[in-house]
Amino acid sequence: MGYSMLNMATRELAYASLVDQASNPRNMNCAPLGLKRVVPGKPDESLLYLKLDINAPCGQQMPPGGTLTQELRDEVRDWIANGAKDD
Repeated sequence: MGYSMLNMATRELAYASLVDQASNPRNMNCAPLGLKRVVPGKPDESLLYLKLDINAPCGQQMPPGGTLTQELRDEVRDWIANGAKDD
């Protein structure tokens, strides 16, 4: 699938905007990495997960202005590792 605008207006739109979608091609820091936002089953290839780390591979760490607890980062990792299911 190709790039789509990130739309977080509803749960359904957020899921569709994240899972198996290419990162924003206008983001000159992240686009060259060729990563998708979320690759089901592969957190280490998912830009969403990688950007939760203080050493994000590109752009700004998420969430802006802070960090998630290790427990929350683990929950994101587990969700992606378990197939990023829409449940």
